[in-house]
Order: sequence, then structure tokens, then C-alpha cells
Amino acid sequence: MRLHQIPPTYRGHGIKIALIDSGVDITHPDLKDTVDTGYDFTRLSGERTWHTNATGHGTWCAGIIAAADNRTGITAEAELHALKLFPGGHVSDLLEALDYCITHGIDIAQLNLAYLLPSQLVAFKLLDAHAAGTALIAPAGDTAGLLTQPAALPHVLAVGALAQTGTQPTASPAVLQPPWPGPYPAPFTATGPGVDLAAPGTAIITTAPGGGYTPTDGTAIAAAHITGLAALLLAHHDHLRTHAMPRTPTRTSQLYMLLRTACRRFPELTRAVPAPVSPTLSQRPPCSPPCAYPSRREHRPRRPPIAPRPSPATTISTPFGTAAEAPTATRPPTNAPPSLCPSTTRIPAVAPWL
Repeated sequence: MRLHQIPPTYRGHGIKIALIDSGVDITHPDLKDTVDTGYDFTRLSGERTWHTNATGHGTWCAGIIAAADNRTGITAEAELHALKLFPGGHVSDLLEALDYCITHGIDIAQLNLAYLLPSQLVAFKLLDAHAAGTALIAPAGDTAGLLTQPAALPHVLAVGALAQTGTQPTASPAVLQPPWPGPYPAPFTATGPGVDLAAPGTAIITTAPGGGYTPTDGTAIAAAHITGLAALLLAHHDHLRTHAMPRTPTRTSQLYMLLRTACRRFPELTRAVPAPVSPTLSQRPPCSPPCAYPSRREHRPRRPPIAPRPSPATTISTPFGTAAEAPTATRPPTNAPPSLCPSTTRIPAVAPWL
């Protein structure tokens, strides 16, 4: 994403970001001075355990968003709120976390969770957050298929994951690579209608619990890049700076528009699955035995059916970096889930998909 080209004064100062995930390990040297606010909504031990991270997932994303200014984090001067929802979270806990975002004036909320059944309560609460001027960003899901909730809901920016040819270790799920060079959709990412953007999401080096670093994969990792980029736009774009435009739904909509219109075409997102084309009549085997009474229509070569036009997809190419955009469409309706689980399924400590 060419983040090394960002001017040293662009660090997201004054922007409030809420990371709804599994907590953050603030003992990491790159996070101890940048993450000092949070809350535990799991009702297990109160608000004092948000700084412990059993799964590591929250620490990975926090390192991408706001780690110390050492080429690891994107917005080192942003105010990151670690809202712990896993393990053990429920829909009621998610509603409380969204209320926290509204009451604390959060500019950007990254929802690192996914569920399969719809919830009208969550949909209404997300509308409340959007009305309060909070930008909502969610991973599309590591399903290798359809979009998950809440990324499929209105006013939520759904982010898929990209891989880069020749950069994955052998243990990465993106080790099976296409023949063309450059970026391509990660094998695990959700695709299709409703995915708004895509960003780097495989073999990303970031902070790990215990003070180290690790390569990670997932659409939540890609969403963390978009969250950091959105924070830079809110903090430093002339039209979106907080002191120039108040925190309103209009500002959030304009942020989404900037992220989308700063994109370039990315046809490789649809190249992996070529459209089938039926052969013409001359390429088909002759009738055996020959037809006794061929009609006039059978003497004319048949046109192959028109192949479905590949959906255009785009990537963000800005001074801040590169990410991809897929065309939007009507997102499927969705009823209330009994419980939640993080968007990535490769975390052993997290409950499996419902």
C-alpha cells in the first residue's frame, strides 16, 4: 500500500477508532503507548481484562492500525479504543459496544466479527451509529463464498482480502497462486455482490501477543488497513478534517465515497473464473444418424450464448496505498443470531462458524 510514502506528519491525530475484537495485549512495546483505553463487554471480569488477548486476533489488527511509528502501524497518533467482545460475546454485548461508540464519539468502528443469521436489533443499532457519524468497517468474512453479517448490512463498508503473487510463505492459505503477477483475491475471502473494497490480507507482518511479531491472514487484517487509511483521510483531508466538518452521517458518506472513487480498475479480480462459452454448430459432432428433415435453422451456424460480463472491480491507488473495490449490489436480507464469532476461522481459541 506504499504506506512508507506517507508524510511523517500524517499519523491520524485526533481520530477515535474503536476495535471491536478480542482485546489487545498492551504489554507489547509497540502498543503500550498507543492503546490505553478499552472495555470488556463479555461480562466475565468487568472492564479490567480488555488488555488481555487470548486469541491474538485483536492484537494483530491493533498493530496494523495504531502500532508505534516504526513502519508497523498506520495511525500511530490516533486514539484506539479496544472493545473486547471475544471469546464469550453475545449479540447483547455487541449492542452495548455500539452504544459505547455512540456515546464516546467514535469516528471509525471496525467490527471484527461475523455471524450467519440476521439480526434486526443489530441492524437498527448500526443505523443509530451511522446517524451519530461513526464510520462502520467490517471484514467480508473468511468464507471463500458469500458475504457475512454485519458486513452485508447497509452503511457498513465490507472489506475483502488481496494476496500478492510470490510473497506468501508455504504455510499461508494463499500459497496456491494464479499464473499472472501482482495482486489477486485471497482464496479464503468472501466475494460477490456486497463486497465494497479489498486490501492486503495475506502474510501481513504485525504485532503478536507476548511482544513479538507474526505473519497473519484474514479479511479482518485487510479491514484494518482500510480502517487506518480512513483515519488518515478523516484527520488530514481538507474536506473531512474534524474541525472543518462535524461528525455527521454526511461526513461518513463522503468518506465512503472518497475511498471508492479513489480506485482504479482491477480486472484480475474476475480473471480467475473465466466465463463459459458454448461451441458453435460447426464445432459440435454431427448427428448420427443424419437428420431426415433438417430445418432451415439447423443449417445456420448457431451463435454462442453471450457470456456474462465480468463485474468490474477496482483497487485504491492513492498516495496512502493500494486497496481494491468490488461493485456494490443489494445485500441479502438477514434474523437474530444466537451468538457471535470472529470473522476469521483460523483462530483455534474462537468458536467455529454457526
